[in-house]
Amino acid sequence: MENINFSLNELEINKQVGVDIDDMNLFLGYEDMYDIEQMKLYYSTNYTIKCLTQILQYYGLAKNKMVKEEIIQVLLFFETDPENKFVVERRLRLWRNIHELKTDPYFSKYILF
Repeated sequence: MENINFSLNELEINKQVGVDIDDMNLFLGYEDMYDIEQMKLYYSTNYTIKCLTQILQYYGLAKNKMVKEEIIQVLLFFETDPENKFVVERRLRLWRNIHELKTDPYFSKYILF
């Protein structure tokens, strides 16, 4: 019988690229109660209008000359609706994947998001 050696080395990923999506999971997607004020503060401090517009486009929602606060209100209304739970979870997963690819030395040059 052979001995098996196993070692696990964790890599430090630079979190300065993009927004920490795991913070969103604290109050979105897995709980029945949403903290609307936390979500509003999170979107207003961590996202630009361009990023918020990309999220609106992913959900198929029109921007229609809205200011940042109005975009956030539309997103909060959409994301807190229980019927949209799976779409929101999918978006969070895909955004997490995009940010992971952006931090990779090889794939970062191919991601234009």
